[in-house]
Amino acid sequence: MKSKNRIPGVAWAPILPCALVASSLHANTIAYWRFEGEGATLPTNGAFVQDTNSRAAVQAAGVPVPDLSGNGNRLYTWDDNVTGHVYRPALAGAPFTAVPQTGEANGWYIENSGAYPASFTWSNQSAPTGTNLDTWTSLAWTIEASCYTDVLDGFRTVVGREGNDLKTGEAAHAALYFQKMSNNQFRIAYVDASGVAHEALDPTAMSSATWYHFAATCDGVTLKLYKKTGSTGAYALVASTDVSGSSNPALINPGNDGTGQPWGWTVGRGRYGTNDDPNQDHGDRWDGGIDEVRISDVALDPGQFLAAFGASDSDGDGLPTTWESENGLDPNDNGLNPNNNGVAGDPVNGAAGDPDGDTFSNLLEYEAGSDPQNQASVPGDTDGDTLPDQWEQDHFQSLAQGRFDDPDNDFTANDEEYVANTDPNNRLVFPEFEAAPDGIPDGWEMLHFTNTDRDGFGDFDGDGVIDLQEYLDNTNPEDPLSNSSTNGDVDGDGLDDRWEIQHFGDITSQGAADDFDGDGSTNLQEYQATSDPKLASSKHTDVNGDGTDDVVSFMDFTTAGDAGTISDVDAEATGLVRLANTGTNPAYLPNDPNINLNTSGTGTFTFRTETTDFNGQQFMSNMAALGINLSSLGFTGGQDFKVRVKFVNTPAMGGADQIGIFAGASSTQLVRGGRIGVNGSLGVNTNGDNDSAAVFPGNQDSLAAARPMTAELSRVGGVWALSLHGVDITPSEQPGFLNGLTDLTVGFFGADWNTGNAHKFPVVESLTVVRMGSAGSGADADGDGMDDAWEADKLANSGGTAATATGDPDGDGVDNLTEFAFNGDPENGADRGGIVSSLADTNGDSQRELTLTVPVRAGAIFAAGANGSQVATVGSVTYTIQGSQDLSSFTDAVERVSSAASGDPAYELHTFRLVSSDGLAGKGFLQARATIASP
Repeated sequence: MKSKNRIPGVAWAPILPCALVASSLHANTIAYWRFEGEGATLPTNGAFVQDTNSRAAVQAAGVPVPDLSGNGNRLYTWDDNVTGHVYRPALAGAPFTAVPQTGEANGWYIENSGAYPASFTWSNQSAPTGTNLDTWTSLAWTIEASCYTDVLDGFRTVVGREGNDLKTGEAAHAALYFQKMSNNQFRIAYVDASGVAHEALDPTAMSSATWYHFAATCDGVTLKLYKKTGSTGAYALVASTDVSGSSNPALINPGNDGTGQPWGWTVGRGRYGTNDDPNQDHGDRWDGGIDEVRISDVALDPGQFLAAFGASDSDGDGLPTTWESENGLDPNDNGLNPNNNGVAGDPVNGAAGDPDGDTFSNLLEYEAGSDPQNQASVPGDTDGDTLPDQWEQDHFQSLAQGRFDDPDNDFTANDEEYVANTDPNNRLVFPEFEAAPDGIPDGWEMLHFTNTDRDGFGDFDGDGVIDLQEYLDNTNPEDPLSNSSTNGDVDGDGLDDRWEIQHFGDITSQGAADDFDGDGSTNLQEYQATSDPKLASSKHTDVNGDGTDDVVSFMDFTTAGDAGTISDVDAEATGLVRLANTGTNPAYLPNDPNINLNTSGTGTFTFRTETTDFNGQQFMSNMAALGINLSSLGFTGGQDFKVRVKFVNTPAMGGADQIGIFAGASSTQLVRGGRIGVNGSLGVNTNGDNDSAAVFPGNQDSLAAARPMTAELSRVGGVWALSLHGVDITPSEQPGFLNGLTDLTVGFFGADWNTGNAHKFPVVESLTVVRMGSAGSGADADGDGMDDAWEADKLANSGGTAATATGDPDGDGVDNLTEFAFNGDPENGADRGGIVSSLADTNGDSQRELTLTVPVRAGAIFAAGANGSQVATVGSVTYTIQGSQDLSSFTDAVERVSSAASGDPAYELHTFRLVSSDGLAGKGFLQARATIASP
């Protein structure tokens, strides 16, 4: 602790309430901010709170926030931009038009002006004439605030007290937090004068766009948190904590900051960090409205809180004046004849009145906390949702749930659960109306199967998981890739489920030992080598099917690696190396404590992400980028290659966290791609100190936490391609700066960024690297895109190898390159290639799509390309398959359906579908193009 900044609190005895000094104040009020302006300077909608030009000096502009306690603890905002607060008009119920306790008019509240709101006290500028809040401490106290939130994520602070080095064992903890936590529960947390932290936490999560009135009290023995929701009803005690075990449970005075000034209080912002600079470590910003903030040096009774209706009854009808005003009744008319003013009153305004006609009098509505102007809101069901309040409180501890809500996701609404007397918080308990109950909610069956005829033991999507288990696991029974498997192999055959569906159409029809294409390579061997299990020319020893063996490295982490490679926490060699300029932190040598090779069972490799960023080359000595050098597979710079990484049980991520695949020479020369944030995708180049050519294809549900993830990267015929679950993530510019390098490191990486430096622990199941034996299917000495042998054979009467790509000796309008690419005869005008279009149901949804079957040179491996295309390069020719709905642009997504052998062993038949034509009776256009590959 920094004793120079820490001033012990005093063990004061609680001060008993005294007479009010003003109608709106309690005698023990230390600070009270009403946000109603000052004097002639009144708020207008959108006007800024008086600001400080980024805490440089108090500015004349803006609407002041005086301290109505009379102590002079003014509130200021950071600036008149996205870091400030603006005024908004108060309405009935938002939060109220009159303060319930005092009856004073309430016209305004404040709201964040942008993403970085910050309002605070600054006693060196405000020069309090009474008790200085910034240095105040007390054994007994109360903090009150009304608030609503627009955002249900992260920590968000309504009222805070700054400082650091206060809490024993957690130097970054500030003095006090009155805030919503990341799980949307509200709490009061403070550090006492002995350095002990205390907390009282509301167990019920907040809802958005709902006004809450919170009050925290401490009497030196018990810390209590009270809550009132909306404008009706009373405060409820939602949490309490015994603080008497501390040697001094008084509020701590955090002392002075690094500038020698007292640490202040904040509204709409918190603080967490160890920097003594008062302008640093800000966070936990409140996104929403705040009103009526009061701090007292006594533990007030709930009946004295600002949002509690006061006892004043100006017309003597038994209804509090402020309650009548807030609910549209005349507080000066008791409804009698004559009334309290000696004239005939309006019965609607009196205790026996019933303005909403629900048969419950105003007095009964007031006592029950229901709305006298809403016929649906009645005693016992104050929120008018047909669910008894007591039932809601018993099950939800609040009235936030509606009759049609389904909090347990069992496809049974709350009102149905209430009638059936089932538990609305247990998705395994629900009413069933089938003659033979099957343990599955009827609504779930109707959604997925359109009827309730199935018995629960069938497997609708053919993923090996019965329907009942799909419901229990909360997965989609119509999607074979939606299951509870965290490793993407639900049938346990060693074949990735997504890979099986891509090639075979389902998960269970093919096994690991089967050989679908009869090429002598089992399905497991084909999967591990990334070859095509439906194409006989593509096998595990010759992935691209060009007749030359390839070099394949498949790492499943079931055995230790070679000596000299990185050692893990157990001093076990991993077989991996680091990307140059990364992971040089001496603390990671010789045995890296942040990685673990687990060779048991199926084998896995776990590593810890670090707070690092290629974009800006920040903290590269900690970067986790691991893989193998291509030179170890005989790579010399010009060969084609492929890389695939499979992650399993992926971690929860956020911010700019990243995990994925890479290829490069160092931290400043690489291409990478993968998942970013919660479930987004990214492909980007790094050539120098910064990223470039980034693409963000969007979020994918398949990238959610606890799911498997497969990333692929290749360079074939000089064309780079990256994909994530089949979605193209190739950067918008080719990473040509890597071409020509005689060695590259390829593998996987992970980084955490903008998530509070919270490290993640990705798990890698396998790493496959293939160095092709040749770049294509034949020699092309003149670089015209056509294999010389084909030219010599097919163009024997037209110049042979001297023929040009643009020539057309048979005059059929198709040039030689196109005839070569699509297996035409350049000297026979009747044979222009074998491209065939058709309408077919390729995905089993009973809808036909437009398909195109194209003959291409053997060894073609298609991958997602730009603008939804499919692209492959074989030898010197690049194929591009594009789709369109209306011919205005060819940017509609195309998917490869299948491949098969053709009558010519030099060619294969690949079939493609236009995705957008599904369900449109095959409407659309597909085109196949052939161009000379880039050198």
